[in-house]
Amino acid sequence: GYRWQYFFEDSKGNVYVGSEVTVSDAYGLLHLNGTTATKVYNDGYRWQYFFEDSKGNVYVGGATSGLLHLNGTTATYNKFSENYHRNFFEDSKGNVYVYNSNGSSIYHLNGSSATRIVISFRFGYFFEDSKGNVYVGSNDSDKLGIVHLNGTTATLIYNQGAYWQYFFEDSKGNVYVSGANNNGILHLNGLVPTQVYSTGSKWGVFFENSKGNVYVCGAQYGDYGIINLNGTTATLIYNLGVNWKQFFEDSKGNVYVSGDSSAGILCLKETTVAKIFKNASQNWDNFFEDSKGNVYVGSSLNFVNNS
Repeated sequence: GYRWQYFFEDSKGNVYVGSEVTVSDAYGLLHLNGTTATKVYNDGYRWQYFFEDSKGNVYVGGATSGLLHLNGTTATYNKFSENYHRNFFEDSKGNVYVYNSNGSSIYHLNGSSATRIVISFRFGYFFEDSKGNVYVGSNDSDKLGIVHLNGTTATLIYNQGAYWQYFFEDSKGNVYVSGANNNGILHLNGLVPTQVYSTGSKWGVFFENSKGNVYVCGAQYGDYGIINLNGTTATLIYNLGVNWKQFFEDSKGNVYVSGDSSAGILCLKETTVAKIFKNASQNWDNFFEDSKGNVYVGSSLNFVNNS
């Protein structure tokens, strides 16, 4: 054999294995049953991205264009123009979607049938909110916007901005998304997007405290400050520092946020900055609170004790 190494067992006990190499003798996919191996598909290679949905449908994508639907020793081939279909997602309604590694198309899968619902749109990550809205954002500087998915229906709800990938839903059901290409921040409500903050790229670290205050900070150099979000309202509460990256709430309700280099450490109270730790020459991370309520944070060279 030729490096048969991609194994998968489904919920019915069917075991499959795909090959790594591109040698014609090793093409296809095997079904294993103890000491018996049956070739269920005789073409393609690197069948390695397996997925089983809630109905027991088993799919696998590989280096060959298209996708296989597996049922024991039977395989049904759906020919697509793209290969490496490995990004599967099933929503709460049982809709199954897949896109390939380049994210150029999305297919809706239903057993052995597949429907192409979005074409020529490079995608990032799927996200489903508590109301059952499914979103997927672009992951390419040339393919812009956000798509809303509902079964075999795909709606482009926002046609600006690229690299939409950081989704967050708060306890009130507000859904936000930010990107990495100077997109700002959007508030999503089903098919209705609202831009709540228009500047900055990669506002990528969201946090909600125990009182329902939602914050987001810039997650890369060039994104300055901390934003407080409340539905479709966004307030910049601190506009200094770069690469804020970690939030922590202690038992007293104090919220701290730290970052790299000149970012330092902030203590947040509601929608204001209550205290600024001036020693900002290090990368602060790894907060810890002990049983007495003492809070510590370490850095590459030192630590702060806020008792």
